Amino acid sequence: MEVLGQAFEFLLQLYLDRRARELYETLSRFLAVQIYQGYWYDLGTTAALDAIARYASLVSGTVILRLSKGQVIFEGIEGVEDAPTLYSEDDASMERAGSFDHADAEGFLRVLGVPARNFANRMFPHLDR
Repeated sequence: MEVLGQAFEFLLQLYLDRRARELYETLSRFLAVQIYQGYWYDLGTTAALDAIARYASLVSGTVILRLSKGQVIFEGIEGVEDAPTLYSEDDASMERAGSFDHADAEGFLRVLGVPARNFANRMFPHLDR
């Protein structure tokens, strides 16, 4: 179970930004308490499950791991080329100067919005933003 949990953690890192990950972890803790206390069909439980399902619908891919001396070591991820991940090779490459606007570094809020813009561009390409 530890290996499966670590693999899922690596996938979450690829898809969820800091704010989404914080909400996901809060919902997970809430669900753990609800289930432990037997509130399986409570309104709060079903609402939290619906929110978690929204996250789960985004997360997919094949995680490549290596096990060494009791450690789970990340090797790579496959099958996420067209997925709405936070990572974009075009944005990460400094060789492709056209894809990085240095004006983004001028304002703190604009820089914080880069992951959200990447997500929106991948999820809603028809909006042409």
